[in-house]
Amino acid sequence: EHCDIIFEYPGDTTAILQSSIIENTPTLGEIELETAVIKIGPTWYEPTAVSIISKNGTETKVFEAASYGYEYEARHVQEMLRQNKTESDVMTFEKSLELISLLDKTRKEIGLEF
Repeated sequence: EHCDIIFEYPGDTTAILQSSIIENTPTLGEIELETAVIKIGPTWYEPTAVSIISKNGTETKVFEAASYGYEYEARHVQEMLRQNKTESDVMTFEKSLELISLLDKTRKEIGLEF
């Protein structure tokens, strides 16, 4: 029903992901840097604004995005098909296997079966 995931990377870099089907949680993406915070949203997978918050204030870039999420991925797949490519240079088969392995480990850890 609710899942918090913490990824730790080299160089003191941490990623915290949250998901829930029982709570109304924000879908904002937030990147905390040493001297600023970047907020992507209001929905991280189909953003229409990016804000950079620092000691100098907040700068927000608003843009029109004719997207319902994952549109760019779908366009990329179409382009790969047009070029008769079986693998993307952006998201390689190896990266895809790494991602699904990570998702499988997460599902096992939280006891999710489907």
